Amino acid sequence: KNHIKAQPLKNGNPIVLINSDFEQIIKKVKQPEKRLAMKIGYYQGLRAGEIAGLTWDNITPTILEINKQWSVKEQKFV
Repeated sequence: KNHIKAQPLKNGNPIVLINSDFEQIIKKVKQPEKRLAMKIGYYQGLRAGEIAGLTWDNITPTILEINKQWSVKEQKFV
């Protein structure tokens, strides 16, 4: 069950970050671990809580396993 409620947008349209904008942002991130997390999240379409729940054993060359996520409401991984 998803306990995170989507925030309504003023005009009803989603905010989309295009690749060129993302690449400009990612260039400014100096820590390789943070860059990797941001790239995985962006290109796989993950939510922030799902990115936070990733561990190295969730990542293989062909599979990205999402088996937990951070719950803001519960303040723990679920």
